[in-house]
Amino acid sequence: MKNEKKRLKKQLDHFEKTYRAGIVKKEEYIKGKKKIEEKLKVVDKKIKEEEKKKKAVKDIINKPAKVDPKEADKKTIKKNSKKNLTPKKQKGEEDTRVIVMGKNGKNGKKEGSFWSYLILLVIIVMVLFFVYKYTQPVTPITKTVTIYEYSDFYCEYCAEMQVTLKDIKKDFGNKILIYHKQFPNEELHPLSKLAAEASECANDQNRFIEFHNALYFSDLPKETEQDLLDMAELMDFDDYDLFVECLTNHEKSEEVDKDITEGKANGVKFTPTLIINGEVLQGAQPYKVIKAEINKQLKS
Repeated sequence: MKNEKKRLKKQLDHFEKTYRAGIVKKEEYIKGKKKIEEKLKVVDKKIKEEEKKKKAVKDIINKPAKVDPKEADKKTIKKNSKKNLTPKKQKGEEDTRVIVMGKNGKNGKKEGSFWSYLILLVIIVMVLFFVYKYTQPVTPITKTVTIYEYSDFYCEYCAEMQVTLKDIKKDFGNKILIYHKQFPNEELHPLSKLAAEASECANDQNRFIEFHNALYFSDLPKETEQDLLDMAELMDFDDYDLFVECLTNHEKSEEVDKDITEGKANGVKFTPTLIINGEVLQGAQPYKVIKAEINKQLKS
């Protein structure tokens, strides 16, 4: 159950990053997030019930058996009464009645202990059964395909890939998770790395999706650093000065370099490139090729 909670939290985090990448629409994001959060609440409740039941089992095992004082007094009185009624033995006569009573008493104690342990065993088995039955995962864990999209904001084929990925996301929904990865090519597009840094600065203010879409699809100029600053100003960031400081000081340069290094290590040579559960698809692949690979991964 705790593993299920971790999986749901990871799914929520992935879903949020996918929304920021512009793959998921706001309405779908809100609906999906609410659904995952509801599942998390149910899982939390089940975890608490499981811990409570485990504690109950532990208490049962460790709790000593109680003896009713009244019942103990009755047995004592009954035994004393029988002892008083027993005639005094004659000299040389064996007190067979006392011996018999002693044997019966010993056997009775063994018999009582047996039934006590048997009842306790039945109770433990029943508790364990209910713990097992009601602490299974709330929903079956379904396989999820992870897609890493390595992209350059100045690559026209990357812009086409955004449209394809939106269609893919629409068809597969929560079965796939898509992550945007920076892979600017400064030799072909001199301002591409700075644009990647700008998108990460925008992400700090939860505006990645708007800046991402503006870079790919808007008619705003994006030929200079000032153009990128003007674009952010038009988008009315909560803290425009913070964005300016982030971009002009190249605070996200290392973060972009990390994506580039990671991509090269995984076989990325140019953009766009998709890595689907470890399988590399280079270039602007058509919808049917991407779909076929996703279905292959879901079935494997």
